[in-house]
Amino acid sequence: LYVTFHGDGSKASSVPVYGVNQVLRYNLLAPDHQPTPILDVDGVPTPPRMLRDLKVADDGSLFVAQGLKFDSCILQYGPCGDFGVRRFVREFRSPILVHPYAMTLVGATLFASTQDSGTIVAFNVSVANDKLVDSGSILFNLHGEFRYRAGVSYRGIASYEGCLYLSVTQDNLVAVICDGLDRVSARIPVRKPIGLLMDSDQKLLYIASHSKRGSVAVWDLVAHRFVRHFRHDGMDHPTNMALRGTSLIVASQTQRALLEFNTTTGAFTRVLVKDLPDDPENIVLSPC
Repeated sequence: LYVTFHGDGSKASSVPVYGVNQVLRYNLLAPDHQPTPILDVDGVPTPPRMLRDLKVADDGSLFVAQGLKFDSCILQYGPCGDFGVRRFVREFRSPILVHPYAMTLVGATLFASTQDSGTIVAFNVSVANDKLVDSGSILFNLHGEFRYRAGVSYRGIASYEGCLYLSVTQDNLVAVICDGLDRVSARIPVRKPIGLLMDSDQKLLYIASHSKRGSVAVWDLVAHRFVRHFRHDGMDHPTNMALRGTSLIVASQTQRALLEFNTTTGAFTRVLVKDLPDDPENIVLSPC
């Protein structure tokens, strides 16, 4: 299991000083073992810092969102090498990619939500293997009330059957974006949504909700209603999730822990990993 953390967002230094600014790998078969860093940072043009979402592509490469406000980009690393370490390939940048938070891959297009620039940026990841890919192949603001405005914060993003699902945290909803991907066609009401996890096989959308009593809500994409909520004392700020068999793994910032739930019963199972070294941001399963 890969985990990213809040990391160092200070402007005082051009290199990270505090926090965890790496992707750490935890062995789910032995969660008490020490985690290992998986990004080879020697000689990279952009030191990893304030890492957010991760996506493992079909070819085994890894995309990582770097959320640092004054050095925002999407980093691409190659497949696992010796000891599971991944080497830098290239980075993707755009003037309107500020504090990217989450990503979703649709074919050769990588869509990234932004926490500070109020837009969705999309890159064609099949372009020639340059070290720097500048600007996005598709850039757009949403129309109407979802257009850019000061203070808007887009968090989780997911895709299903030609539509994008986007957490609009301040508006307490998940926007469903279809019809050419420039208009909101439906809204899912949920308190302060953060991370999204799509289970396309079961036609379910998992939504992490940040509030005084945080939860993970499960939205049925066919019935258009909530069918389950996962809760645990102290899980006030769940950020993101991963599915493993009948287990839902949740990153909890307030507890600095990874929690496990049973997806069939909704019951809390156990604290999978506790005493994380920094506030967890995102998690993803990887075969290596």
